[in-house]
Amino acid sequence: MTWQRVRTGLFFGVVWLALAACGASSTSQDVATASPTPSPQPSATLPLPTDTVAPTVSPPTPTPDAALSEVQFALDVDEVGQLVYPADAFVHGVTRVYVRFVYQGLAELEHVTSVWSLNQNPVVSGTLTWDGGDAGNYVIWMEDPNGIGRGTWRWELQAARCAPGAARCVAGDTLGGGTFVISGEPGYLNATWDLSFDPPAGWSLELEAENYVTFSSPDQRGALALRLAPLTAGLTETLAANLVPFQENDPQAQVVATQTLTMGGAPALLQGVRYTDQDGAAQLLYVVASSRDEVAYSLWLLGPVSEAEWLQTLLGATLRSLRFGVNE
Repeated sequence: MTWQRVRTGLFFGVVWLALAACGASSTSQDVATASPTPSPQPSATLPLPTDTVAPTVSPPTPTPDAALSEVQFALDVDEVGQLVYPADAFVHGVTRVYVRFVYQGLAELEHVTSVWSLNQNPVVSGTLTWDGGDAGNYVIWMEDPNGIGRGTWRWELQAARCAPGAARCVAGDTLGGGTFVISGEPGYLNATWDLSFDPPAGWSLELEAENYVTFSSPDQRGALALRLAPLTAGLTETLAANLVPFQENDPQAQVVATQTLTMGGAPALLQGVRYTDQDGAAQLLYVVASSRDEVAYSLWLLGPVSEAEWLQTLLGATLRSLRFGVNE
């Protein structure tokens, strides 16, 4: 994780997105001299859990008049920090989106956190030392070299407090934000199920039935499936039922990851299971269980244990792209 100066701002490299901030432009275009403090990123991939003790930090309290206004988005910014052709909708394939906002009452804040969410799912965030003073305007951008995902994006700026030397910061009040849309046809849409999502790029549709759909990677090393069933139990029970066939095939199968997250904006539960298939190969299976309108949804992603990082990245991208309510 590195920071470097770019033009009049700072560049923040993350797992698959980039977050950057141009210095406050209310009085000058000088490069900010404050040294931003990065915070851990929400999972763009889905890493195995680790034991981490978070510092005890109380949320910050901004002044009563702290607020943002005139939040706008664009695909480019000019040399003086003004957005070029602001809009709230862009076509899939863009790799960078800028947000510009006017602010006041932020002089008492030492840190702020910028949060980007897709279809109500937090995707990436970054915490930096606030160098904008009390009032002015500011520009931040998000970047994905592979193309920013389709759907409804929400950007918010939050007050933050970071303990000295701490690896984590505590978010406080949301100061303001805005919404934009990346449009374009999804990779898979099922009007009957009232949902859509983007399978991994280059993967082929294998089977499509009344209650499930499957995809496979070009080299057949990975498989993806989405299954629907009447909701008869909670997420934990639904997840356990999905894992039974794999555990029966390999009684030594091990749960290597458990995580709560969201799927299409709905609460979901993930488990990662390592098992040995009938050919003796070590496999890694991720299953995500969620529900909506009395229907249980189970998303499976399967591949070699040696490709764990690849599988985690694909699963994160697929979950972020999933949208319910396509018929609305």
